[in-house]
Amino acid sequence: MKVLFLISCLVLCLGAYATKPCPPSPCFVEGKFNQNVCLEKSEWVAIGRINQIVDDQVGNPINKNLSRFVLNIETWKKNPHDYPDALDFKVGWCNNSKELPKDSKGLFIFYGKKGFDAKPEYYWFSKV
Repeated sequence: MKVLFLISCLVLCLGAYATKPCPPSPCFVEGKFNQNVCLEKSEWVAIGRINQIVDDQVGNPINKNLSRFVLNIETWKKNPHDYPDALDFKVGWCNNSKELPKDSKGLFIFYGKKGFDAKPEYYWFSKV
């Protein structure tokens, strides 16, 4: 009985130190991507090409490619005034959480959540 109690305490204590889940992207409604909601919530929207990819595959427990890349913008769809021609991104755990696809050729649309005084961040992106 004491062993069961100690194991239960250990499991509860470890759970208190677990990584908290990231907040969901506002671009998803009931688990599905909603372009209209994403356009509304985004501070900026741009279409461009992904270049200069530097992979940074991190193993367990993260098991994620925290790559760096540059988005060379071809068209601004929302708030295009005085914005740069290229944006540098780094995939993160919660910020910029979507990893790059294996095939990153072609045009992608990015829905942005921060201005450019700080590091730019995106809610979501997809191939056009």
